[in-house]
Amino acid sequence: MELMTCSHCGAETPVDSRFCKECGQRLAPEEELTCPHCGTKIPAGSKFCKECGGEIAERVRKKTPRPRAGLREQIRKKGLLNWTLDSLGSIRLTIPLLTILTIAAAVGGIIPQAPNTPNAELLYRSYGRFWNNIIKILLLDDVFHSWWFIALLGLFSVNLLICMVRRLRRTIRFLTTPLRPLSERGAKNAAVASWGGKGRGEVRETARQVLRRRRFKFREEGDQLFGERWRFSRLAPDLIHLGILVILIGGLLGIFRFEGYISLNETELGKLFPPCSAEQQGDCIENADFGIRVDDFRAELYPQSMMYKDFWTTLTVIEDGQEVKSKQIEVNDPLAYKGITFYQTNYGDDLGGAQATIAVEERGSGAGLGDFQIRVGERFQIPGSEERVEFSRFFTSFQMGQGGPVNVSTPTPQNPAAILQIYQGDDPEPDYWDITFANFPETHLNQDKPYKFYLKDFFVPKLDGISYSRNPGYPVFWWGFVAMMAGLFGTFYLAPKRVWVLLDPQEERVLIKGGGHLSWGRRRALEGIAREMERKLKGG
Repeated sequence: MELMTCSHCGAETPVDSRFCKECGQRLAPEEELTCPHCGTKIPAGSKFCKECGGEIAERVRKKTPRPRAGLREQIRKKGLLNWTLDSLGSIRLTIPLLTILTIAAAVGGIIPQAPNTPNAELLYRSYGRFWNNIIKILLLDDVFHSWWFIALLGLFSVNLLICMVRRLRRTIRFLTTPLRPLSERGAKNAAVASWGGKGRGEVRETARQVLRRRRFKFREEGDQLFGERWRFSRLAPDLIHLGILVILIGGLLGIFRFEGYISLNETELGKLFPPCSAEQQGDCIENADFGIRVDDFRAELYPQSMMYKDFWTTLTVIEDGQEVKSKQIEVNDPLAYKGITFYQTNYGDDLGGAQATIAVEERGSGAGLGDFQIRVGERFQIPGSEERVEFSRFFTSFQMGQGGPVNVSTPTPQNPAAILQIYQGDDPEPDYWDITFANFPETHLNQDKPYKFYLKDFFVPKLDGISYSRNPGYPVFWWGFVAMMAGLFGTFYLAPKRVWVLLDPQEERVLIKGGGHLSWGRRRALEGIAREMERKLKGG
């Protein structure tokens, strides 16, 4: 029987075999032809039959492959379970899934996502009615938490799992198959090193030294030395697949995440934010059994600048009435406790907590009607009148924008202003509104109204914002990332290598054949071993 040698494991297999009987590696092309003379199966592209020697016509050699069996025929031949597994693990499914997921991720990066974008609804309406409806129908305002995106991730995870299991089975079968000596047929096109007049024992010892220096674990059988290096790194691609799968699982676990936000101004330092109870609606931390106390918060400016360089908050964890942990958090240095992470989110002016002293003067006589200390949202009544004044909004640095008054965030007030709404009696709607500036006291909007208002003094407390979240998928994600990077390192830097060194006493030469992943086993790598052996045999 004519035999051939598997280039992966070295086992001898009949030449008409499609797969190696030891490691399962494919040996022959999938496509086959049938000899029109004797009916023997022959490889596609053959010019003559290997059994009868009959010539194969060109039209037969280039015949069109048989059409793929229909769906019912495939299910009948494979069985429903096998057909389902083949379909879910097919590369034909992988490519469309990756394409759709990539497009979805790009859309989620381009369209502002509602959970993280202030005034997102206003932005969507600005796109027009048609696109606003498309965003709502397809859930593009929260792509990464939509049911269809999660379903795609789940389907891709199943696809990857099936592919990984199938490949892992072949890898394990390969690893459990011992390396075998190479046949003479398998030694064709090997690199050659001459003995240089040395004896067989000296040549064998030189071969041992070269293989040891290159860290091959080898054994000897007859006139052959054969071994391998980084054998178990064949599992590295499977580790990459496992890492990606774990990352996807981490992403799916993100469905169960929660997040929240707490804020306070400098007048509330020392305030404790306890866990939420059934009755509490605010000033609490969801899904926690401990409290957080804000002890202090500060900010630092760039030298000779009005831009913030850094800001930080000192937090203390309170559990069962005891101080458990304290830390100064910054933007990229959060506090984590019991799986909940607290982040420094923002720092600025608490315009909603502003206090001001408003002076009222009668326009006609110039008589002062009093100074009123008031907070944003509060009202006072003008003496001798039914008119009531509400302190509606406060600006530290007032500017007029396209949509109306806006406040420019600056460390120190540049153009303080207060917007006042004036009501007649108990009317629910204001009669008119006015604005008063600290730097321009005689600027008044309503010259025909009986009263003038002046912003005499103000106090704006600083605001500290802290966000918190817990995502059970984060640790899973990082473990998956570590596994994937370990697999990539093993694939590219610890690629498995196999080598056969055959001593040929008759020709006084050494034949060197290799096999493995990436570039190892090609002519150039084997020639390097041959030249090294020749140098050692020559005493170099």
